[in-house]
Amino acid sequence: MIIFNLKSFKKSSNYVTLIIFIMKNLSQIFISAIFLFMAASCEKDIQKEDDERNLQIKSTLTGLCSDETGWADGAPYLKKGNWATFVQTPPYDLLGVNDVQLAPTVALLAGQYMEAGTVYFYKGPVTGTVRIKIRLFACASLQVLNEAIKIQGYNENPTGIKPVPGQFITYKGNGTFNTVDGYYYVDVPYFPYYGIHIDLRYCCN
Repeated sequence: MIIFNLKSFKKSSNYVTLIIFIMKNLSQIFISAIFLFMAASCEKDIQKEDDERNLQIKSTLTGLCSDETGWADGAPYLKKGNWATFVQTPPYDLLGVNDVQLAPTVALLAGQYMEAGTVYFYKGPVTGTVRIKIRLFACASLQVLNEAIKIQGYNENPTGIKPVPGQFITYKGNGTFNTVDGYYYVDVPYFPYYGIHIDLRYCCN
């Protein structure tokens, strides 16, 4: 009987010792876990700050890019609800034939208020046609689309007409790029009014 109780006591003592050991080390394990969690959070915050700093530097150097709607600046189609504009061109005989002669020019607007380039109007290579030249700023480009340039000519003032660029029929495409002078051009029939819509990638500051 005594031997049995002694063994039981030893066995109980082992359990007590084990429990005490676990409790002592549990606090250390808990502290270590907190430390690791804080270290991971700190590293994540540092990485986030680095990413934001790099983004800010990139924005400062190159500007953030965005896809923008572009229109050749002119008179508004509608009084409100749509900022699309159309251009009135001079009579055909008053158009120049090249850069040496004065050509009517208008600004190319991106997102209504940002300038993205210049649009020129010349006599085309065939009588009765107009060459529309589009010179983009270095920080702007055409979106990668099959029909980034859409043009609609009008014989009468289109004020009050809601323009739908996807339904323009005078021209749809990407124009011809002049690699020497760095501009796009399109030859279209002469009209006294044009709506010129361009899908732009805008990266200017």
